[in-house]
Amino acid sequence: MFVLGFMPLMAMSSRPELSGIVMMFAIALPFFIAYFRSPAEKYWAIIPAGILATVGLLAAFVLLPGIPNAGYDNRVPNALMYAGIAVTFAVVGLRHHKRWGILFALLAAVASVANLFIGNLEKSWPLMVVLAGVYLFFSALRPKAA
Repeated sequence: MFVLGFMPLMAMSSRPELSGIVMMFAIALPFFIAYFRSPAEKYWAIIPAGILATVGLLAAFVLLPGIPNAGYDNRVPNALMYAGIAVTFAVVGLRHHKRWGILFALLAAVASVANLFIGNLEKSWPLMVVLAGVYLFFSALRPKAA
């Protein structure tokens, strides 16, 4: 609420678009606090915290002076977004021993690298998420070893 109170003042500044960066970090902050207060119980909080912080960093990157120009290519910002998602899920997978976190981290890392070399993946990213969901569904149905 503290940051939200400053939004009208930031909107009247010479660069009102920068208020979005502050808002992303302000929304991510409670999730970071919840995660760091009890990481074992609230491991899920790192997911929205990491993704919102990634969006804030990405907005800061895109809004740097001189980057967007007439020949601007979206591949680098998109790759950075996927890389941030990969890091977020890698934390869940490695620190909290969640196999699905590793799977999503690998998919996002592949998307990040592929985005740099192949181009924009707006059409294939949803397919990767669906395939990951199918894998998780069938792995949940698989009988567990006793």
